[in-house]
Amino acid sequence: MNAWKKVLKNAVLVSIVIQFSLQATELLSIGRIKGTVFDGHTRRPLVGVNVYVTNLKRGAVTDANGGYLIDNIHEGVYTVRFSYVGYATVIKTIKLEEGDIEVDVMLQQSVLQLPTVSVTAKPQATDALHSPQSVSSREGRELESFRGSTLGESMKDLPGVSLLSTGSGILKPVVRGLTSQRVVVINDGVRQEGQQWADEHGPEIDASDVQRIEVVRGPGSVLYGSDALGGVVNVVKPELSVREDGSSVLASKIQSHYSTNNRQVGGAFTLDGATGRVGYRAHLSLRKGGNLKTPRGVLHNTGVEELNGAARVGYRTDHSGISIDFSHVGSKLEILEDPNEDPYATPYQRVIHDRISLQTNLTLEGVRFEAIGAFQQNWRREWEEADEPEPLLELISPTATLDVKAHHRPVGSLFGTVGISFLRQEVDSRRENRLLPNSLTNNYAVFVFEELHTSSLVVSGGLRFDSRSVDVKTSDVLNVAGQKRSYSALTGSVGAVYRPVEPLAIAVNLAHGWRAPTTFELFADGVHEGTATYEIGNSALLPERAWNLDAAIRYITPHLMLEVSVFQNTIQDYIFPRPTGQFDSVSTFQIYRYGQASATLVGGEITAKAQLKPWIAVTIGADLIRGTNNETGASLPRIPAPRMMAGIRLQNGEWGIFQRSYVELNVKYTSAQRRIDPLESETSEYTLVDVATGFDISLAQQQGTIAVLS
Repeated sequence: MNAWKKVLKNAVLVSIVIQFSLQATELLSIGRIKGTVFDGHTRRPLVGVNVYVTNLKRGAVTDANGGYLIDNIHEGVYTVRFSYVGYATVIKTIKLEEGDIEVDVMLQQSVLQLPTVSVTAKPQATDALHSPQSVSSREGRELESFRGSTLGESMKDLPGVSLLSTGSGILKPVVRGLTSQRVVVINDGVRQEGQQWADEHGPEIDASDVQRIEVVRGPGSVLYGSDALGGVVNVVKPELSVREDGSSVLASKIQSHYSTNNRQVGGAFTLDGATGRVGYRAHLSLRKGGNLKTPRGVLHNTGVEELNGAARVGYRTDHSGISIDFSHVGSKLEILEDPNEDPYATPYQRVIHDRISLQTNLTLEGVRFEAIGAFQQNWRREWEEADEPEPLLELISPTATLDVKAHHRPVGSLFGTVGISFLRQEVDSRRENRLLPNSLTNNYAVFVFEELHTSSLVVSGGLRFDSRSVDVKTSDVLNVAGQKRSYSALTGSVGAVYRPVEPLAIAVNLAHGWRAPTTFELFADGVHEGTATYEIGNSALLPERAWNLDAAIRYITPHLMLEVSVFQNTIQDYIFPRPTGQFDSVSTFQIYRYGQASATLVGGEITAKAQLKPWIAVTIGADLIRGTNNETGASLPRIPAPRMMAGIRLQNGEWGIFQRSYVELNVKYTSAQRRIDPLESETSEYTLVDVATGFDISLAQQQGTIAVLS
């Protein structure tokens, strides 16, 4: 417990230093970003356009003449977003030196949901045309249509992203064929640690309290450390409100939803306000659903119950800010087992995930500092039957993290970031069924990431060094002797984006990633009720090391977006459970033993969106992944089947009190998966058809949205 207090104390000290620096900081203002925003067709100024400097979390709204002004900004490179309902968002990368810079923007009317700003692929926010890696995002109306579902459901059908599901409440993202411990999930700047090594352990994040989801396809170890071999999922929460004129504002939002398939009901309530530069936000959500239905019958024991809450308060000036955030996710998740073995089995788990984080930022002369300190605890219990009084499995995992970044001023055309990272995690395994020994993990890291900008070329790259120690406790039940294990890794990446003409970008990226084996993979020896398997670890496992090469061509205009990407990810010492064909005599579950082999994953994605008329837009996409065990030539297990998707959207403007009405049809074809691991079962092809309609309604100065999906 003293270790946790020390980490949080350091985070508090960082915030105190920032606050004592406020007075000095006010004297260091350098320049301003200003300009006018016009309608690209009529050439008239646009009123009410949101202008937002992503790096600084500051913004302005255009006045009656279409003008905007953001002052008190230090020299540096900034990403500025210009957004307005009914228009394509414009992203500008601006280099501010001493004095003012004037940026006029033409916005084009568009009904397309185009990629905007990425805050995940690089330390500095960037637009899609400048990103060395392929990034997909979901926000706005697209994200709103998934309210009431899980975080995983909100990401489905993104290019290169599929789902691993064991029920309506357990859906895990699969990025380019990799999932669980090989995909890092970032929750509002904090690495999510929820014992994600098992199939039925989904991310414990409230999907109703999310503003934006970003998925980076490809290794991200340079910025995020161990585990980011397949990609990074970044969940961004809404920003706190700020009233720079000293006034006050208070707003509320109510959401409700109902799903006919599993009779799921739920809703959420949000309170958002500000008094001057102090902003606050409170959120409460719940949902409850029964068994899922399929054309072949009901999936028994797939219900879900969830009650979540969050609260946040912060203070921000032109050059600094501090906020504290608390969130609670509590759920009861029924676990689907093989109906051929026991069609009436009722195992379930209860999971509570609490998190508190402290975020601070400070801009001094030419350097912008960011610090995030967090403590989170995951408490997971599993029961074999619904009427059992005590759980068979109980895992408690407290984790403390601290991340500090310093973004330095441009040196000519070069600018970048240096950072340090710390993680401390305990695993406390209790009860009769002990899947893994107790342990204590400490991870220290330092990284540097630099970018070189010219008029048509952006070259970026970085290096990171990680040192990890794992103190494994003695376990007589698992026959594990107390021991200490150490791992270290030097990872790096280099990428280039070439823009021969304005809307076209050609990107190439080479990245080296790593992943240390988990204590579960090393020492497991027992029944895992959640997956109906008996799993045996391998204490001789080595860290996984990956080399990934990917390339992409992107073309983005307000009325057309096209991206074609290909990749090859070669993983040395790939860790996976091998089915033995033998069965445990007590549980009757099949025995799996962990092993390693060299593996290669290759594939690609195609995405295209086009606005054919002001009221009609079409979308097409496809992805393909092929995973191979290089030692046997067989397929890797659980590789998603090839998919093709197409959709059409009809959207209207205003019709009385009804606004932004739309009708949407989407068709997804998933081919049969014949190339499988020798002990897997083949899957048949299938086609899903989704129909959606919705509209905004404005009544008595209140705004509402109604959507129907099938």
